[in-house]
Amino acid sequence: MLTLNGQLRRRLQGALCFFSVAAAVQSLPAGPGEWQLLARLQVNPPEIRAFVETPVSYNQLRAVPGGDLVLGFAAVPEKRKDTDVLVTRFVRSEDRWTAPVSIAESTDLERSPALRIDGPSGAIYAAWVGNKRQRRGRPRSELHVGYRRSEDGGATWTPARHFPVGTALARRPHLLGDGRGHLYLAVSNGYPEGQERIHLYRSADNGGNWRAVDVNFPKDRKRGDTHSLQMAVGPDGGVYLLWLDPTAGRSAVVFTKVGANSTWSSPVRLNDDPATNCTEPRMAVQGDSVYVVWRVVKGDRTTLYFDHSRDGGANWNTDQVIFERPAQSVRSSLQPLDGGLLAGWFESVMRRGQTGHRLSYRFFSPSKGWTFPEGEGDSLAGDHAGGRFYYGFDLLPWNGGCLVAYSKGAMGVSPEIYLGWSEDPDSGFSEVMKISAPKNGFEHLNPRLVRSGENEIAVVYNRRKIRRSPLEPRVILGDLLVARIGVP
Repeated sequence: MLTLNGQLRRRLQGALCFFSVAAAVQSLPAGPGEWQLLARLQVNPPEIRAFVETPVSYNQLRAVPGGDLVLGFAAVPEKRKDTDVLVTRFVRSEDRWTAPVSIAESTDLERSPALRIDGPSGAIYAAWVGNKRQRRGRPRSELHVGYRRSEDGGATWTPARHFPVGTALARRPHLLGDGRGHLYLAVSNGYPEGQERIHLYRSADNGGNWRAVDVNFPKDRKRGDTHSLQMAVGPDGGVYLLWLDPTAGRSAVVFTKVGANSTWSSPVRLNDDPATNCTEPRMAVQGDSVYVVWRVVKGDRTTLYFDHSRDGGANWNTDQVIFERPAQSVRSSLQPLDGGLLAGWFESVMRRGQTGHRLSYRFFSPSKGWTFPEGEGDSLAGDHAGGRFYYGFDLLPWNGGCLVAYSKGAMGVSPEIYLGWSEDPDSGFSEVMKISAPKNGFEHLNPRLVRSGENEIAVVYNRRKIRRSPLEPRVILGDLLVARIGVP
């Protein structure tokens, strides 16, 4: 048992972050032409014991018409042993968060929320993954993907729909739409016998009815781990899928698309060298252009490859190398920007016997190709000082330039959340402000950015503290914060 904040808490399994009950809201005046922290909002509903943040189950922040914010998260409510998926809304006119609503409404283990906001109507679409209770005699628990819709800002929801997706461990679901009533819900899932499936469902009436879509996998072929798939919607309402195909012992980057008739094209291998073992593919779409980046590791060197199509995936170019140097690991992100593409990543590197991180980028222009800024110019954080560590970042195009939020720390120094800005990617990024509030012994992690107004952005991030004791070697205490920032 564990005593926390004056209350007796059950010991929870895994990395769970506990909410404090007190709320801290700081409002600052905005000045013209200046970066301003307008408010720092602490999301601390007293009925929530803990929230969960993992690589496949992280918080979802969205903005709705009028500037309100919608937050979806997995948490452990009072009187429950397992996680639930909840949604809360920040009402700008009242400067408050609404009471969180459970959308899973299940006693099973529910997690990995996905949110979509319909721009014109403000309707909220939500999906999640759930584990049913394990039955006797079955080797694994059964999994499902859940779906619901709210037409009144999250106060009430349609009845839950559940789509069975097999057993073992499902990954994060994807929920996308084309703005014309078509919704797509997809998740990849492993099986105990080493098989992998991509489950995809399509609705033509805003989620009223759903039908399963065959993704055109070979029928009689053993398949291993595809990892988390990537999904995007094209300008014509077509949907693109990207995944890893580990057939024949190698992981290839595979692309396919679906048209209006719900028939998927034959999968296309994008990596030119079939002998390479690819990992972590990423995809971005802008107009008819489809951009893809993936990683290849050989020995102590990591290479990022790039391929793109200018005709919606019908034809592809020759692979290009945009990054290659000694690195222990690289995690990348893509963002369409000003008719081109911004590829950002942070890499683990060894410099002078010390491990650190670099937060770097490259910019792709259809007319000029890739630009390779030298030295400090290729840093999303403004510099490449040694001994830095980054714990997540997010990119957001803004008025012809680009914003970046990142979690940055150093050896012996807890990470904090910072905001960077570039008016022109060719001229580099500069750090403009620190967002998080210092708190002794706490770490600020995993920021994500959304546009919340004409001259305002919102950043959601986690604040946690790792406490070690003989009874509980790793207890993470913390909370969830959302900062509103005025952009000049």
